[in-house]
Amino acid sequence: RTSLADNRQAVELLGKAVALDPDYSAAYALAARCYQFQVLMGWVPRSDPSLKVGIQLGHRAVEAGQSDSEALWMAGLALMILDGQLDQGAGWVARSLVLNPNSADAWVSSGMYHNYRGDYETAIEHFNRSHRLNPLDTLHHFRWNLVGMSYFGAGRYDEAMTLPQSA
Repeated sequence: RTSLADNRQAVELLGKAVALDPDYSAAYALAARCYQFQVLMGWVPRSDPSLKVGIQLGHRAVEAGQSDSEALWMAGLALMILDGQLDQGAGWVARSLVLNPNSADAWVSSGMYHNYRGDYETAIEHFNRSHRLNPLDTLHHFRWNLVGMSYFGAGRYDEAMTLPQSA
């Protein structure tokens, strides 16, 4: 079971990685995601000043990783969650998908953006594409929850009831 202490240890180790390679964009992005998970898991309140570090790491990931599809979707999603930068974060996720249209995680991130914007049909398409790309995803329960929210938002209640068989 993951804890805040484990999360902070991961941030520390990622800090060591970028100390060795200051252009290691994926490490910056993953560290930003660690801060994102601190919020999502309820380990720290959104008002915690340490989250500003996560926002800075997300921006650094984008600066260093303009051609790193993994860094772009991770940083984009982290900045959407940590700083409410929905459109800017979605732009980085979209760039990630241009660089690597086969990234299941980037498709999930794009689906989350469309959910936030109320574009549920597009979100459903993106979550389903992610599933087709990675049907054995170990975080499938997370994606199914997001797909269910999309179906609910779209008013497609009967289809939501049949998940995960139909998605």
